[in-house]
Amino acid sequence: VLAVNEMNNIRTRTRNGNTSGKAVGHVDFMEPWESSCRHALVIIFQPEAEFYKDQGGKSSHLKLRIRLLPEQLSSRFVVPAPGQGCDLGQVSTPPSVKIYLKPTLLYESGKIVEDKSILRMMAKPYEVPHLELRFDSSQPQALANNGQSLADGTPTPNSTWYFEGELKFRLEKVSLRNDGQRFKLEVTVDTSFEKLSEMRTQLEQNGLDANANFDNWIKGISSCVTVPICVLSKRKNPTAQHTALSHAQHGGKGGKGWYQSVSQLVSIMSVSC
Repeated sequence: VLAVNEMNNIRTRTRNGNTSGKAVGHVDFMEPWESSCRHALVIIFQPEAEFYKDQGGKSSHLKLRIRLLPEQLSSRFVVPAPGQGCDLGQVSTPPSVKIYLKPTLLYESGKIVEDKSILRMMAKPYEVPHLELRFDSSQPQALANNGQSLADGTPTPNSTWYFEGELKFRLEKVSLRNDGQRFKLEVTVDTSFEKLSEMRTQLEQNGLDANANFDNWIKGISSCVTVPICVLSKRKNPTAQHTALSHAQHGGKGGKGWYQSVSQLVSIMSVSC
């Protein structure tokens, strides 16, 4: 169960080190690792359950979208009111902070797929799967910053930011020994020494506090797993199927049937996961 009742226990720190929580022309960032609340990676957009690896060329792929929840605690920025540094309609730039991810291909049973050539991540050169801070402007709320109003009594508009990312991948080179087995993609946070160091550096460069709590928080984030995915060759053309079936039923062109029976044709055309 994800706890969401510790919002008031999160320490507020501004990007320039001011901890007053008042709107003075900068953006406040609530550090989620200062809370004892556990977070989890949650798939908010699942990949398709069937992937046709030989259709659409090498650019065809599956994709999933992941968000860090509970988003009430994951990250939040407060945009100052007009005259205090930025306009209501202006989107402030979040710190460049990324949470690196580690995808692992599994069989439906949960066993790790040893053949690493089956999974291919679709990304730009040198790009590592990650979550990044994003802005949610769907329903801006006119709430005071930590219950405090500005000098003129106008409440500070509250805008929610959160960690989210999209992963694109292909499943290919499926050998005969894998036929009939479906796959799942498990995504965890990359807690290797190298990636933890990179994330701490990003935080420090943006004036955020990367202390021991951050390491413990990152390592405690729960993983997520996609729906089972069946890898097929190509999607059958309904028109072609109907034509072939018609020829089989009526003896084919010139009175000569292409197949010995309709059941044989259906058996050849069917593909099972």
